Amino acid sequence: MRRALASLGLLVLVAIALLGVVELGVPIGGLSRSDAVAMATTMVRPMELPSFNQPSVAWATPGLLAFFVDRPLGSMSQWQELVWAVRLNGTFKPASCGPAPPPGQPAHCPPDDHTATVVLDYRRGIPIFIKIES
Repeated sequence: MRRALASLGLLVLVAIALLGVVELGVPIGGLSRSDAVAMATTMVRPMELPSFNQPSVAWATPGLLAFFVDRPLGSMSQWQELVWAVRLNGTFKPASCGPAPPPGQPAHCPPDDHTATVVLDYRRGIPIFIKIES
């Protein structure tokens, strides 16, 4: 019984240490937090409106892909993929102004978007998807 409790205690300490390492941004076989934030910021920069400041980081967290998608995944193994998700606040151009307006009328573009979520592969930093929303 004592050995089981000691083993459980050791397992909890190791889990806490690993969580602390990830929170500090130290890579364990993958990108650090600062690298993930830098890559995400670079990826949204072309969508950023030039008259505004650089986007700020709302949060950046590693996790399973299934936590960050709002659509069905192609295969069961995809939902277990480890990713970095980085949420940036800023001002971004809308993806499209919609269909062309009738002749003589101005285009009705949606308002600028203010949040971008970039999901990157945890180990290589390959972008999986970028979601821009109001």
